[in-house]
Amino acid sequence: MDSGRLELLLHRYFDELLEPDERIELESMLLDDPAARRQFWDMAHCNALIRYWGEMEFGYREAENFKFQPVPVVEKRRESISDKLQRIRHWLMPITAAALGVIIATTGLYVAFFKSSKVATVTRLYQAQMAAGSGNLRVGQVLNRGWIRLADGAVEIELSQGARVVVQGPTELQLVSKNEVFLRNGKLNAVVPPPAHGFKVGTAGFSVVDHGTKFGCIVGADAGAEVHVFAGIVSWAPSGSGIPSRELTASQALKITGSQVESIPANQALFLSGDELARQDAEKASRWLQGNSNGLVYLDFENAGGVGHIVHNYAQNAKTSDVKMAGCKFVDGRFPGKTGIEFKNVNDHLRLTVPGEFDALTYLTWVRLDGLPPDQASLAMTESFTIGEVHWFVHYDGSFGLGIHTKLPNNANGWQFIQTAPGTLSTNLGSWIMLASTFDRTTGRATDYLNGKRIATRTIPTAHVPLHLDTFGVGNWGVSPKDPHITAPRRGHPGDTIRNLNGRLDEFAILATALSSDEIQRLYREGRPDETISDQSTK
Repeated sequence: MDSGRLELLLHRYFDELLEPDERIELESMLLDDPAARRQFWDMAHCNALIRYWGEMEFGYREAENFKFQPVPVVEKRRESISDKLQRIRHWLMPITAAALGVIIATTGLYVAFFKSSKVATVTRLYQAQMAAGSGNLRVGQVLNRGWIRLADGAVEIELSQGARVVVQGPTELQLVSKNEVFLRNGKLNAVVPPPAHGFKVGTAGFSVVDHGTKFGCIVGADAGAEVHVFAGIVSWAPSGSGIPSRELTASQALKITGSQVESIPANQALFLSGDELARQDAEKASRWLQGNSNGLVYLDFENAGGVGHIVHNYAQNAKTSDVKMAGCKFVDGRFPGKTGIEFKNVNDHLRLTVPGEFDALTYLTWVRLDGLPPDQASLAMTESFTIGEVHWFVHYDGSFGLGIHTKLPNNANGWQFIQTAPGTLSTNLGSWIMLASTFDRTTGRATDYLNGKRIATRTIPTAHVPLHLDTFGVGNWGVSPKDPHITAPRRGHPGDTIRNLNGRLDEFAILATALSSDEIQRLYREGRPDETISDQSTK
């Protein structure tokens, strides 16, 4: 931080002399640096006190200059030190209170100003290269009013009122407000949900106002422009007079060249969509999982056109390449054109064998739960009934977690669990979510994640037994009700071994390592469908 520059901008702020570009520069300094914010409050305090003292001194001098009529007076006693202290105490409280009021008012204006300046959030980046002199963007970054100058690649931003915009470089886009942008040149593709109706795109030659739509704009360097509507209705209005405004509906488009306006068919292929950006991000995450040296299982379910009921295991250390699928069927995944598999019937399952012993494991999947189980549902459940086996499950109360077979004293049936709070999944039924759980036996640390966020963690005593998978089921549990390992009072009771999942999977992975929180958050960020993300800013 340039302290000299900061001090200059602060003085200009309190003297009400800031230019618009200086105001943006000061915002950035204050938002990025706690020391700068402390300096702001120190100067605000001083300015408030100086201002109030000046007002008080002005009134005092006016009173001194007032010409009183002479009246008989008793000779004034010389003021003692104690009298002076009493007089100071008399004025100190109202002066302090007034100064505090000025500071609070200043603080309110400052907070309101900066809060209103935050108008958008970066939700995706794809090979984005910013123009010379422009700072780099990051996913989750909160954007103030100002310019985005993109030289190449693509950026998706979500405005605070809900409109989502994908811009493709080279593009110059100005963020005007929470529901308005200005496109100087380049390509813009917008998806506008109901809360953002009225979203406006301005250009040098026209403006577009949406009425619940999906539409795109192109502004060329040669002053030519196009507006394409893919769904809903937009109002198009030229900047100059003499050309009538128009209303465009789905599949309609305009080509604007100077004063010439021509109707053309809409062409969605000209624009990069948020779904396409999401798919490209997900492919990057997929390549990372496939190439991870600790990979044991990686199923992407993309071989729908191959041999029916066979899923390929693409993990680097896969012991078996083909996984048999019983009863499940290929269905739509979390993106348009992406494939997943569906579990609906009581016998639907995948069955895998992964030999070996492991010090740590990570389970990860994209899942759409269509209902909660009567007891437990298998995400991945082993069948050996031996020490060190692991169960990954969904519980009837809306929680999920891991069970580790430790057979330590005072454990229920020899199992230790890391499980999220009840109801964790209940509000996500019918939506695609990413679940992950990790366990490292050397530390005993177990952690559960929902959509990249750590939501449960504990230390599990394991007597340092090695972990193993052997044969296990995904989406169900391949154990017979009559298995002698079933607890005697429950043996023969079919309900105790029915652990079928009700929903869909799209990608499933097991790694022989405990991934870090940052790695899991990145895999979620890259793999999530095109959807709203919340403001992650803590500033």
